[in-house]
Amino acid sequence: MNNTEDVEDTLTQLQSEISSLESDKSALLQLERLDSSLSRLKARYGAVKNRTALVGGLPNEILAKIFEFGRDLNMPGAEYFEVLASHVASVWREVATTTPSLWRVLEISPSRSPDKLKTYIARAKACSLELRFDFTQEVWVPDQFVWETVLPTVDQWRTLVISTGPDDSALYTTLAHLEPLRASLLEEISIKRVDNSSVPFAAGTHHGFPNSAHSFHAGAPRLKILRLEGTYLSSNWPPLTSISTLDLHHLRRSTRPNWNRFRDLLVSSLQLSSLSIYGDVVAGKPGSNLDIELRNLRSLRIRGTTPLGNRASDLLLTLSAPNLKSLTLFDIVHTDLDPFLHGSQLFQSLTSLTLYWPNFLRTTWIRLFQTMPSISHLTLMHRQPEEFLALLSDPLAPSFSPCRHLIDFALYPGNPREGYLENMILNRVVHAPLQVLRLGMYAEVPGVQVLPFDLPPSWPAWPEQL
Repeated sequence: MNNTEDVEDTLTQLQSEISSLESDKSALLQLERLDSSLSRLKARYGAVKNRTALVGGLPNEILAKIFEFGRDLNMPGAEYFEVLASHVASVWREVATTTPSLWRVLEISPSRSPDKLKTYIARAKACSLELRFDFTQEVWVPDQFVWETVLPTVDQWRTLVISTGPDDSALYTTLAHLEPLRASLLEEISIKRVDNSSVPFAAGTHHGFPNSAHSFHAGAPRLKILRLEGTYLSSNWPPLTSISTLDLHHLRRSTRPNWNRFRDLLVSSLQLSSLSIYGDVVAGKPGSNLDIELRNLRSLRIRGTTPLGNRASDLLLTLSAPNLKSLTLFDIVHTDLDPFLHGSQLFQSLTSLTLYWPNFLRTTWIRLFQTMPSISHLTLMHRQPEEFLALLSDPLAPSFSPCRHLIDFALYPGNPREGYLENMILNRVVHAPLQVLRLGMYAEVPGVQVLPFDLPPSWPAWPEQL
């Protein structure tokens, strides 16, 4: 009997404890549900409150465009804007993660893991991509995981930028991986060497790529722009038949092409319309019979190292560009142009001339404008332009009228000694009047529209140093 009563008491006690725990469990579950509901309400409250801010009232399309501007301000080593924006608020995260163009720039560097690249690629969806390989911070070569992540996206590549330091290993490894590919949308390639003139090359690095086939050997039919700074790849060119813009900047001495190879590069595309040369880019002197015919060239810009020497005249003497419209020369002295100005072909088609800090004699100016008789737009950066203004002030003679067709004249700094500018304008008013004058400091001039000085477009990696 007693045993039965003990069992009953035990069962009763255990049932009571079970009921108590179930009650506690129910309370806890209720509390968990309340906590979850509270979190959702707080999130909703925050989202609605954020909408009351001025930025919260912007349409998603405008907010996405602002994010893109922020992305363009990304700095190496800093947290990228698109990542920061996606962690500010739920609305911002939704806009950021669903804006493919915000994730179109793929940075390939030691600090970017394949997982991060995969995230960017997934969010970019079908958007065209800009690849930026950064090999400047340390000797580093992408591993196989990086290539397995990046190479399958080649059909989306629009821009390829490779920045390299004194060690060439990563550059040539990258080019080797690109060799068999076809980049159907690729429009621009830029290869830049950092500190190429001051940092010694590491032992054992490559100084050419003689045994390689072309990069993008399977084709890059839309490639329009090629920019090379500090390095010239003697045989690793992608097909260049569609190139319209070519920029060459301070090529390393050991990789500079000779004049015959330089000519082959320039004439490889019948579409070449813009050519920019900065510093030493070709080895030796051109042969006496060398002729570089560029019938579609419209814009030519030449800037040499200091002193410039004869690089400008060498190129101009070898060049046949019957449709050239715009010429820019930087830091030219009169001896640089003497070989070109004596017996050179007339540049009848040239209508726009820009001169940065020329050092010319009066006879040089006269010969220059005899060679280029159709100049209508002239931009001159000169701290002592009085002699040139005096030439433009001369009465027009039948045999030679300097800049007879000049209608738009830009002068920087634009503060010549008193009277020179006024005399030039007045003396030309009858036979060759100016229509537009652009000055650094300007005032009203009767009969002439006076505008602020407008800087010419800068060259890639070229500070204007005004």
